[in-house]
Amino acid sequence: MKKLNVKILVVIVTILLSGCFAGKTMPQNQYLFAVNYPSQSTAAVNKVAIEIKPLVSLPQFTSNEFLYRLSTYNYITDYYNEFLVPASQQITNVSVEFLSRQGWTSYIKSDTSPYQQADYVLMGTIVGLYADYRISSQPKAILAIHYVFYKDKKDRNHILLDKVYTQAVPLQAKSTQALITAWNAGLTTIM
Repeated sequence: MKKLNVKILVVIVTILLSGCFAGKTMPQNQYLFAVNYPSQSTAAVNKVAIEIKPLVSLPQFTSNEFLYRLSTYNYITDYYNEFLVPASQQITNVSVEFLSRQGWTSYIKSDTSPYQQADYVLMGTIVGLYADYRISSQPKAILAIHYVFYKDKKDRNHILLDKVYTQAVPLQAKSTQALITAWNAGLTTIM
């Protein structure tokens, strides 16, 4: 019985002390998109009101952690590198800012703006957001957004655009900085 108590005590002490000697964990790095917006334009005469619905993501792209595709069916997440704000929220904000700078809109309604009846509605879904490492010598940053743009009518909706915009930007290096730089370039091109 005494041997059993000693063994239990050794196990408990080992468990308690293991936290003291485990060392520090690596810090998480958090990133935001940074898009090069066009200059503000005011040339349009017939301006329209647009409602931009908050973007959503397919389930596999909802995590804030960066996602790496290693093969056709193998993906891994990166606990140490993630978006500070969910990508869908960031891209919604980028869409609002981009359209407001174009000059052909009189009003952009988003979830943070006051109510006004919109002439058109823009919806989007992130259908791809990952680093593609399937070909080790040619890594790419993948960003794909499905946008639907339609005229808002009370009786029916008239779809004007239903398109997936995809960018596969080659990475300059296999690094997190190169990945976020490539995603930024892809998002700027899509906008």
